[in-house]
Amino acid sequence: MSSMTSTSRFVRRSVLMNSLFLAEGAIMFALDIALAASLGLSAQSDILYAAWSLPVTIGRGMFQSLTNSFMGLFAEADNQMKAYNQAITVIGIVAFVAAALLSLSARWWYPLSVPGATAATKLAGQPLAVILAWLIFVLALAETLRAIYYRSGRLVVPTAGRIVGTGATIAITLLAGAQQDLRLVAWGLLGGAIVETLVGFVGLAWVPDFRLRPSWPERVVLTNMVRSVGMPLTGQGVRVLGSIGERAMASLLGPGVLTAVTFAARLIAIVERFVFRGFQLATIQNYTAGTKQNYHARLRVVALLAVPLSVGLALLAPQLVNAVFARGRFSSDNAHTVAQVLQTYAPAILGLALISIPLGLAYARNLPRVVMLFFVLNTGALLVSEYALIRLGVGLRSFGLANSISAFAGLLWLTRIAAKEDTLWKRVDTSQLLIIAGTAALGTFAVRSLAGLMVSGNLGAWLTLMASGVACLASAGIAARLLRVEEIDQIAGFLRRSPPPSHPG
Repeated sequence: MSSMTSTSRFVRRSVLMNSLFLAEGAIMFALDIALAASLGLSAQSDILYAAWSLPVTIGRGMFQSLTNSFMGLFAEADNQMKAYNQAITVIGIVAFVAAALLSLSARWWYPLSVPGATAATKLAGQPLAVILAWLIFVLALAETLRAIYYRSGRLVVPTAGRIVGTGATIAITLLAGAQQDLRLVAWGLLGGAIVETLVGFVGLAWVPDFRLRPSWPERVVLTNMVRSVGMPLTGQGVRVLGSIGERAMASLLGPGVLTAVTFAARLIAIVERFVFRGFQLATIQNYTAGTKQNYHARLRVVALLAVPLSVGLALLAPQLVNAVFARGRFSSDNAHTVAQVLQTYAPAILGLALISIPLGLAYARNLPRVVMLFFVLNTGALLVSEYALIRLGVGLRSFGLANSISAFAGLLWLTRIAAKEDTLWKRVDTSQLLIIAGTAALGTFAVRSLAGLMVSGNLGAWLTLMASGVACLASAGIAARLLRVEEIDQIAGFLRRSPPPSHPG
């Protein structure tokens, strides 16, 4: 298979998966909009997000690494159906115990997560923490099922579950927000996750030859599972501690700051997790399937997409926040606060996007120690940077800048260690990327300035955002074409045709 064919196939598979992730991101985005309109940036919103952040980080973020780890592990299993059942059993038991412990200990960990909050705020958040702790159990099962679906080529079911579950949560949130009932919001968040997981279990009926028969693995299998999954989970556990530290520092800067940082981080997560994660999973799938890899080309494809997105976010953050969130109890001052944080996250998009390829390689090559060390070093760089920047008086912008610093630090280490290719990054022409970034910035700035003179209000923010976003991508594409970047032809060629689905399911 030629290099061009391999890269084209990679682009096709990645775009298909990213499309599904983007659909998931859109519905999660809608949930954030509903919460912002109901609560705004306030001490009350901080109560909810402080109780929600830790369980969802563990259940969704920490156990999401299972999707990657299990895909490599399932590929090595002699009996994949048996391996699926064993994975569901082990993760279900571990996650249930973790959820129970977190729920029972809410009175201790919740106040520690918001040291800057008042005593009344800390007391009000504890009942929410008790409820939301069970997200760990529910979401861990959902992510384990996701790994099974991805390994079997059934990509649609997990996305459908996410959309249906989050849709139910939005309906409950709008009702609860009108009544300012945070406990009902918490039950809505948990209920939506339960619906998502139930959809996942129902969909197993369409996985060929699969029967749900929970079973405990043999000692040798369990040892292999712990080795392959345990270290990445440990690394993600360190990342969870980092998230706790980040939220704690945000709470010290005043009411609403924790919510502002959370909103900005979730917007970045939509881009990183639901746009670029498809590249990571495509890398894992191709490697486990024995498909010839061209990592340099793949890194360039990701860079071509990430550069204009980073530029666009840096220049259009105020318009994005105003267009999306400026309604209900979310004021213009709230929008300005979130935009300040969001702009400083823009460089992190490029770093996080480029990480997707070497990190996917580490998972595919079953290098759990590398994955664990990456998360440990990345989290350490994040917390040290945040603390130093806050001490220097940078304030709100500390969080985005620290995430950008840690992303590039992790990228430099990971491309050298995980890929085992000293030249992996050197093959990416940074001068071309700088020219593309500059061209995208000029196009975006010009259209944004022109649109700002012609329109105003929330509708104006939407029009400015869309017109400037198109200008950003078009300018970057034209620059790449003039520079004769060959990967731009593969991206454009894919977009001009409708590819067949990867699997009937």
